[in-house]
Amino acid sequence: MSEKATGWTISRVLVGAVLISFSAILVPLAGVSPALAAFYRVAIGGIALLIFAWLRGESMLLKPRFLFYVSAAGFAFAVDLVFWHMSIYRVGPGIATLLANFQVVLMAISGWLFWRERLRWGVVSGIFLALIGLLLIVITAPGGGHRAFLSGIGYGLISALAYACYLLVLRLAGGGETQHAPAFYMGLVSFATAIPLALWLLVESRSFVVPHLHSWLWLLLYGLGPQAAGWLLISIALPRMPMALAGLLLLLQPALTFEWAHLIFYRRFTALELIGAGLALVGLYLGIRFRQARFKAI
Repeated sequence: MSEKATGWTISRVLVGAVLISFSAILVPLAGVSPALAAFYRVAIGGIALLIFAWLRGESMLLKPRFLFYVSAAGFAFAVDLVFWHMSIYRVGPGIATLLANFQVVLMAISGWLFWRERLRWGVVSGIFLALIGLLLIVITAPGGGHRAFLSGIGYGLISALAYACYLLVLRLAGGGETQHAPAFYMGLVSFATAIPLALWLLVESRSFVVPHLHSWLWLLLYGLGPQAAGWLLISIALPRMPMALAGLLLLLQPALTFEWAHLIFYRRFTALELIGAGLALVGLYLGIRFRQARFKAI
């Protein structure tokens, strides 16, 4: 892997992480139920991605391997979104996003188990610092002892497991037809996610109606930004980088979500919460710097 290619790959994941960092902010701004917000996110994003794939002239042949990855990724992402949105309404957007990003540990372990990626000291120390920071934020958060808060923690951790499975499927699908048609693939994944979410809404007897124009505007932004542009960039880059590094890069998402919560909702943070966020960013930096230095030596 060349230094130029490595830098371009990292840049794609970073831009994608910035885009999806607005996800937890856009959910409450839309003012609709968590499941409805998730459904319209993937439905709008899927339409946009398929139009983009058609304009680029991507191959739209449906092969069995293609459909398998689409179905697996869609189901995992649907579970992730449902439990993550449930966590948002119990512990807030910042903490819910941090909990979902415990995927970094699962991704590093999976890279070691399935791709024989060595867990070198630079990556391990980065993960350790990042997790210490995340735990410090969760422990010192207001309302930490309430039952609703604890259930929100549980939902967030289930979301993390589903999130890791989703990212692993994107990694596994990064070859053959999926590599040559990334927008088409992610568009189908979005629709595969929308199907179980629609069933969830029907089971709960919830309406698909969005009552206000401003809600539609936020949902459009939600679908076009994080879902379409953000995940397209990430899905293209994931097969070209180690899983441990990818997990660390995606930790930028919860760090930025905390900042957006402060700027948009005027959420005030304690000193310990800020220290925790700082540790998470230091861990992210150490992991990136170590991996870049290793690639330059190859």
